Amino acid sequence: MNANQNLNYENSILNKFAQNHVKNDNLNVPKQQQTQTHVHSDLENDKIEIDLDYLNNVDDNESKREYLGEIIFKKIENHPLAQKYEFSINKIGKTTGMILAIDDINYILDICRNEDNLAAYINEAHELLKESEN
Repeated sequence: MNANQNLNYENSILNKFAQNHVKNDNLNVPKQQQTQTHVHSDLENDKIEIDLDYLNNVDDNESKREYLGEIIFKKIENHPLAQKYEFSINKIGKTTGMILAIDDINYILDICRNEDNLAAYINEAHELLKESEN
């Protein structure tokens, strides 16, 4: 049996996303923190940079996920696809949560750094959210 088949989130959208991306059924998806700590934003070109020194000095994965969640949320909020699909704050949060449910922190970091990967996840989340509305 695939580990993904053991996942059972209350949200059916997250279940569908998890079937495609989550490998570990013992995940706790952290709540988004509303702090601005260690997130650097260049307002002139909407670049949001990761403070790798901070991230490398954080010991636990939950804190790393919270930090990356802040960045992912801001990147999605400013992403042209999210604007095209008219993502609400709620949809941005759900999309961020879907990405944070991935068990590999390095892969989440790659999504933060690679615009093509982020765009693919935004498209996938859009499709899953649209399906759930019907």
